[in-house]
Amino acid sequence: MRPLAVARTALLCGLICLCAPILACRAQAPEPRERDEWAAILWGEQKIGFAHLTSTVEAEGEYAGLLRMGIEVTARMANLGVPMDMEISIVQWVDSAGRPKRVEAVIPAGAEPTRKTIVFSETTATVTRHSYDGESTFTVDLPADLPLVGELSFLALPPEDPPANPVYFNLLTDRIQYAQTTLTALEDGGWTVSGNFSAGAYSLSLDREWRLVRGTGAFGIVFDFTSEEEARDLTSAGDLPPVDSGLGVPVETPLPDPRTVSALGVTLRGLDLEEGMPTIEGRQEVTPLEDGGYRVVVQAQAIEDVAGPALGYEAPEELRRYVEPDAFITSGDAAIVSAAREVTAGIEDAARAAEALNAWVDARTTFGGIMDTARTSTQILESSRGVCRDYAALYAGLARAVGIPSRLCTGVVYSQGSFYFHTWAESWLGAQNGWVPLDPTRSGRPVDATHITFLRGDVESVWRVMEVVGALEIKVEHVETF
Repeated sequence: MRPLAVARTALLCGLICLCAPILACRAQAPEPRERDEWAAILWGEQKIGFAHLTSTVEAEGEYAGLLRMGIEVTARMANLGVPMDMEISIVQWVDSAGRPKRVEAVIPAGAEPTRKTIVFSETTATVTRHSYDGESTFTVDLPADLPLVGELSFLALPPEDPPANPVYFNLLTDRIQYAQTTLTALEDGGWTVSGNFSAGAYSLSLDREWRLVRGTGAFGIVFDFTSEEEARDLTSAGDLPPVDSGLGVPVETPLPDPRTVSALGVTLRGLDLEEGMPTIEGRQEVTPLEDGGYRVVVQAQAIEDVAGPALGYEAPEELRRYVEPDAFITSGDAAIVSAAREVTAGIEDAARAAEALNAWVDARTTFGGIMDTARTSTQILESSRGVCRDYAALYAGLARAVGIPSRLCTGVVYSQGSFYFHTWAESWLGAQNGWVPLDPTRSGRPVDATHITFLRGDVESVWRVMEVVGALEIKVEHVETF
């Protein structure tokens, strides 16, 4: 887990949430208006950057006559006390009905940003991505019976009649998803727009002239619209985040070294999970509270202490999907199968195989970047680089390739006075053991009790944490150490 990488991810997801398509609320735009607006980006009381939003009708070239909408962000973080800038740029061309024709994006991914171009036809989206793992081009089929709307379409004019069941192209997962947007007219003539979209929950306030006033995204990130001069002013010493390692969920009383935490009890608020937080037998006990919060008790667990069934064991029918490959867990790919078999050669016990695969992923993978776009197990194997989600996706692909049911867990872990968002894995090692956690970013030690699980599932489920986390609060109730 690298807290700065998670800080960057939090800001990116807050931005993507702000860029939710208000055109999902409207059938067709009137004459497009020019827009040139600036916003200060806040995290708590700290100003960490600024955003510039524009819209104009393209005057010439291939997309002449289309509405060009863009957002550029500069965020100033503190890496071990040293200021650094992070740049994000998303530009989109949409037609008069709000349907996207082209998207160009620059998304931070470590030293070398990820650059994506998406070109839309009537039936497909062609995606070209250039990142640290090379260049790739692929197509995604578009639904013929559902209206496609643009992700930056809040820059258009006020909505009229909404289309039925609008969908959007998720820039981060490269998947088609339903748009969820609620528009509310206010007594003063203004509007609020809210919903869950792309990378998370968002809320926007607009005045009677459809000018943006304020926006909130995942993790409590706020966009406060103001003058260009005020937005761009990052000269104050108080503008830098108060923690050197980035944006996290601070706790009043620091914990001991998380490697020593064997049991942890917390009260948690600001998590909107329709199905509730998961109770995990022998690992995580959850008690819902009347105010919508949770009381959670977590126990540390070590794969080294588990004796598993022999490899080749049968999983129950309801768990079979965690053995099969999917869009991102490419456990059937020849390269993944070959690597998994090589690592587990001569091992009969499934727990020892899981332990070996976990350590192998940790040893051969270099941590770098942020959660810019989802990658397959095969792509991660080839690049040998990624973030916590990628480590977990590679492990899950390898484990499934040798018949071990595996999936991803997303939640938080503790580091340096705060809880940070993180993804790890878990494997089902027979009825006698159930689901056992493994963290391939920190193999060779127990999965400590500061690993609090919010969601479990596939790679795409990782993004759901952006949809359900608001202004998260965590209060430590008790701590036990080894």
